[in-house]
Amino acid sequence: MPNWNNSLLQFLLFCLTVNALVYTYNLFKDLTEQQTQVGYQNQVIPDCCKKTCEQNNSRLEIKKEIVHKLLHTHPKLDPWYRQNSYVRLGSDLKFDLEQCPSNSIMHGHSNEQVPKHLDCPTLYLIGARKGGTSSLYHYISKHPDFRGTKLDAGPKVGETFYFSTFYESRTWNQYLSLFPKGGVMTGEASVGNLVHSLAPSRLYQSCGKLAKVVILLRNPVNRFQSNFLMRARLRTGGIFAYSSISLYMHKQLNDFLHQMQYKVISVQQVKKEWEKFVGLYGPAENLIYEGLYYVHLMNWLCNFPAENIMIISSEEFYQNPGTILALVFQFLDLKRLDGDTNKWITSTAYNKGRYSNVSADHKLSHSDRLLLMGTYRPFNYALLDLLQWDPIYWNN
Repeated sequence: MPNWNNSLLQFLLFCLTVNALVYTYNLFKDLTEQQTQVGYQNQVIPDCCKKTCEQNNSRLEIKKEIVHKLLHTHPKLDPWYRQNSYVRLGSDLKFDLEQCPSNSIMHGHSNEQVPKHLDCPTLYLIGARKGGTSSLYHYISKHPDFRGTKLDAGPKVGETFYFSTFYESRTWNQYLSLFPKGGVMTGEASVGNLVHSLAPSRLYQSCGKLAKVVILLRNPVNRFQSNFLMRARLRTGGIFAYSSISLYMHKQLNDFLHQMQYKVISVQQVKKEWEKFVGLYGPAENLIYEGLYYVHLMNWLCNFPAENIMIISSEEFYQNPGTILALVFQFLDLKRLDGDTNKWITSTAYNKGRYSNVSADHKLSHSDRLLLMGTYRPFNYALLDLLQWDPIYWNN
């Protein structure tokens, strides 16, 4: 028979040995950590390194604060902005996600997606082309807490073309290198983003609610003429000083109607079939297509959070630039400047169209204007109903 007393004694000795080893290990570990901490505390760090660390920590804290604020707050404006009938936040619109295609980002999906990048620029002024974007971007860049990019680039001020042209060919760090550093707010003004079919989803997946979108919408007929005049002045897009705007308009219109016929799209069903117009052309490929604001805006609303979109009438911006600038500052959560400062900032117009001494070949005739108005009318009515703007706005 086995000796149970000896076995029990051996087991107890074994347990005591294990406990002693564990106690010794923990004691040694605590002493090592204390010595390491003392060593770090007594280590002499050069002043230059201390300064660099302090600067990096300060920038990191600023960025954390900005990111937290943007992710956990929704843009709001003072109630008095609603008195201006031509300024809208996307969250105020007569818009239902059921109007979106089933494969759109906002349809049936949470709009709380965590962005890929937390170091995104804040402002995205996306158009419309020739709608006052250059002036507004310059004005915003004069705020003491905002720094713009490419301010000396003339008509291409603030443009990066990243989300429309270079999204797949350039890295995120290459994109960020275009912007100023220093912990202040920044942003861009790539007007092609309004028209590009994938720009809203790309921006949302990259930046989520860290990005705030501002859109200026101008009478599409006047926008067409202004765009033509700029191309004639710069001799771009196949337009020269001797080109006829009438011939060019009819060529663009015929191409647009041909594309509609090929895609079997009816302008009388704009509200129901707007998604069929998306991607019909790329940015700047057809000047008439650029003015289909209802199509472009719906594409943004279906693929980007509506509460982070601000829509402004260009005509209202031209008439009351100081008031509009104050609202944009508030939308971006920039501190309010006094009225005199806003008035001084907005005293200069940038990239303004030159309408003096325009040749007859560069002016839209009355019949051509009526033809363009008729083309845009179904899109304008759908847009004005969405924005709750005066139904005769741009259609008179």
